[in-house]
Amino acid sequence: MRYLILSDLRMPGLDGLGLYRQLEQNRPELARRFVFITGTSEHTDYAGLIGDLPVPVLTKPFDMSALQRVARETLATSVS
Repeated sequence: MRYLILSDLRMPGLDGLGLYRQLEQNRPELARRFVFITGTSEHTDYAGLIGDLPVPVLTKPFDMSALQRVARETLATSVS
């Protein structure tokens, strides 16, 4: 079974970046299947932090074709 993890950057408690860092340390195979989702106003808050990560970012609003494209690309490059 193949998983894709979609996570908003801003969440109460553990934010998306924190979740990614936890996976990176504990489940690196899942971290390779991570996609950040953010609102257009939020993206600049995290741009410096996520810019160097090998993780795609979908900016809201996005359409289903963008989600499908990112899902295909992420799953294709994360084969373990």
